[in-house]
Amino acid sequence: MTAVESGSPAANAELYATDEITSINGEPITSGQAFITAIMASAGETVELGYVRTTDSGPIDLTTEMQVPPVDGLERSQVLPHIGLSLLQPSGFYEIGVEPIGHIRYESVPAAEVIPEGWNQFTFIITGTVDALRTVFTGGAPLDQFVGPIGMGQMTGELLDAADGNVVPILLNLTMLISISLGLFNLLPIPALDGGRLVFVILEILRGGKRVPPEKEGAVHMVGMLVLLGLIFVIAFGDISRLIDGESIFR
Repeated sequence: MTAVESGSPAANAELYATDEITSINGEPITSGQAFITAIMASAGETVELGYVRTTDSGPIDLTTEMQVPPVDGLERSQVLPHIGLSLLQPSGFYEIGVEPIGHIRYESVPAAEVIPEGWNQFTFIITGTVDALRTVFTGGAPLDQFVGPIGMGQMTGELLDAADGNVVPILLNLTMLISISLGLFNLLPIPALDGGRLVFVILEILRGGKRVPPEKEGAVHMVGMLVLLGLIFVIAFGDISRLIDGESIFR
């Protein structure tokens, strides 16, 4: 685990972010998927968790009880957040909503499959980014889930720490993720962005070549710029606060 949300069932069970869960009701847990399956099967019940806690004197085996909320109707990717747990994901895809459990294994592909596989990865990230943006603008993502340049630096550092030798694939995935995300965001119809300018171009075409008065267009872009600068300030403040508090970005 990398984080335990305050006030959650996991926090009430007095679990720490550094604890390693090893069993549920005496049954060994060997993977994140197995843990999620066991939690979903115990929805609404109290379970006994076995876990290992690392102390100054070394690792010790402990047990605790946790009241599992009704999670049987949730998607598997929502179970861990619902009970207040976060896991470290050694992948640059986490920020677009993909939550793999465990470690990513990288495999070589034949030369003839490089372009098709690259296209599949590209469309996969495009789809994930669009879904993430849709969640943001429908109010499904809190503001503290946004990251700016400072947060991207922290994310890169944490991913490299967990790279386990896979530095190049992680950096390539992260570069592709950031580039595509920024490109799509820039095309949104928001004043001060390229997408906002595109809206005025389309309006000009629909009006038969009659352009919106430059002073009015400039005023709209100015308001959009002020809003974006305010958002950047808030996000930067959150990134700095996270670093000062020593929190992982994957919480």
